[in-house]
Amino acid sequence: MDELKPCPFCGSSARLIVESAEKSMDCAHEMKIIAKVQCTKCGLLSASRALYTITAAPAQENGVDVRNFDNVAKLIERWNRRV
Repeated sequence: MDELKPCPFCGSSARLIVESAEKSMDCAHEMKIIAKVQCTKCGLLSASRALYTITAAPAQENGVDVRNFDNVAKLIERWNRRV
């Protein structure tokens, strides 16, 4: 997985933020995740957000690495292209 490149405007580091990780009402082991990228200094936000629905075994629900999801990987890729 690619690391986030610095902010294209101020050069500070960026971070991946998971805005929402809520369990689906339809399935006990399904979680909906919304992620974005934000600059830690100037607050610039990614133009897009990643929405992903996952199915995890009960033991994995709290330790899911969202960076491995295709939509989140594409979000990071789009952020990194702006630099």
